[in-house]
Amino acid sequence: VPVHDKFVSFVERLISTLGAGRVLFGFMTESSVSASESSSMSLSPYTRAWLVAEMLCAWKWYGGNATVSILPFLCEYAKSCPDNKLVHSVVHILLDGAVLHGARIQACTFNVWTICDDELENIHDPYLRALVSVLLALFVRSHVWGKVDVFRLLDYINDRLFVGTSVNQCCLRIIPYFMGILIRSLYADGNAFTEVNNDLPADTSKEEQVNTMILGWLGYSLSAFSVIKESEEE
Repeated sequence: VPVHDKFVSFVERLISTLGAGRVLFGFMTESSVSASESSSMSLSPYTRAWLVAEMLCAWKWYGGNATVSILPFLCEYAKSCPDNKLVHSVVHILLDGAVLHGARIQACTFNVWTICDDELENIHDPYLRALVSVLLALFVRSHVWGKVDVFRLLDYINDRLFVGTSVNQCCLRIIPYFMGILIRSLYADGNAFTEVNNDLPADTSKEEQVNTMILGWLGYSLSAFSVIKESEEE
């Protein structure tokens, strides 16, 4: 058995014994992660974001997998802790890793608007697969995150898109995999987003900024595709 698989299995055994709250999220006195208990929990000064990201990237291991063993706890933690600092850190780690591997990631070949578990299996890069699965869980399946989180994540992505005045092609390459999730959440209607939407300013300046940002990404993508096509024809 590879050493990494042994490590992942060991962490899962720790979770089953001590609880996800202590192992993954740094709670020092409680073993569970629930909204009713989180307010009284004391947090460890040691971050566990790297460990959560590691388990998500592992995806499957002997006797378990990330969708069953990690994602439910992550969503519950996001519900319980309003600041969501650890969850945002996990997303940033996965996004940065996916950008780093972007040059080797194959072009998106599935319907990005209706991603399902079977299609997640077709994403071979561990960082990108974990990132898409987390965003799908937070925005679509559990409705834990809403518009405010979309805006925050889009700003983070936009910061990674440029290296000086040049477009980071690796970042541009991974955007289609999860853009559908963000757009669906941005324009979703329903009670799940009402509380988040009420926190937003009454004007539409932020949404206009996001629209401009997305149109810009599409323009960069079309330009990059044209350059690639011309080079292939030559």
